[in-house]
Amino acid sequence: MNETTTSRRGDREDGFSLLELAFSMPILAVLALSLAASVTTSMRSGIATSELDVAREIARGQMEQIIATEHDTVSATWNGSTFAVGNLPPVPPAALPGSVVIDSTNPALLIVRVTVDWVGTYGNDSLELTTLIANVAP
Repeated sequence: MNETTTSRRGDREDGFSLLELAFSMPILAVLALSLAASVTTSMRSGIATSELDVAREIARGQMEQIIATEHDTVSATWNGSTFAVGNLPPVPPAALPGSVVIDSTNPALLIVRVTVDWVGTYGNDSLELTTLIANVAP
């Protein structure tokens, strides 16, 4: 007894039907667009983080220079000064993105604010560092 087996598909060839492709293509398109959007967002986020890192490091360096200045001349030397911050563009109408403001209401305790305002990846961005400098004269 010879038995032959036939598949349920009969004589059809293996592969995808046009109907199966019609349903799968939109799903694959949505997945591809989602992946592209995720990659773009990730890249922009990385750029924004780099901008913040540059601003923070330059502002810290500026703050260190101010702290190293003799206490009696800090306000006269630094108050109202501006500075460049790498290649970060300033927020108009400012010429430079970095600025220093010193509150010398109490001459023995200066309040120093170093601010960086720039136009970043996601629009206007800002960073402010504040410290106190005390006159510890002997």
